[in-house]
Amino acid sequence: MSEDEREDEQERWGRHQEKTFEKPAHDTLLKAIKNFNGFTGYSIDLGCGSGMDTLELL
Repeated sequence: MSEDEREDEQERWGRHQEKTFEKPAHDTLLKAIKNFNGFTGYSIDLGCGSGMDTLELL
């Protein structure tokens, strides 16, 4: 990856994070949590972004 491509990629992720910052978790995650009726255990958020789903899982 060239230096220009790397900078473009960083700018793209920066814009994505700005758009998703402080948004609520995805509806599908909220429904899944509700369906587990308080079950606790381990989870992994493999996405990339502002962490809105990760925060909900904590």
